[in-house]
Amino acid sequence: MGKLLAQRWMLATAIAVGLVSCGPADVMQPTSANSVTDAAPQVSTVGRTFEPAYIVVAPGANVTWHFASPHTVTFTGPKPVQGDVPGQQAGNVVARTFSEPGTYYYVCSYHAGMSGSIEVQSAGPGVVTPN
Repeated sequence: MGKLLAQRWMLATAIAVGLVSCGPADVMQPTSANSVTDAAPQVSTVGRTFEPAYIVVAPGANVTWHFASPHTVTFTGPKPVQGDVPGQQAGNVVARTFSEPGTYYYVCSYHAGMSGSIEVQSAGPGVVTPN
């Protein structure tokens, strides 16, 4: 029981740190007030952070992670069909497809506090549509 409580506390802390560190600059912005961007959503590892830490995509979008150093992408709730991204080395690029609406939270299992999230929602301002 103690181990489970500790794991939940670590997960809650990682999510809280990720949410606190998110700000307007972390959100992909639409190209105009009533349109969405067709840019492929990408996340990079910068030190011990995911940049951007939060993105919004439409169902069916592929999100690509670019690894500058060893990291993982470990989902803490719902997962894309392809699942977690195990340990990656510098220079690796990995993509996952997000088909179902919802919020997908993830952490790097190597670095405490390194977290991010992907919100999958219908098209609208700020939503990256699949290519």
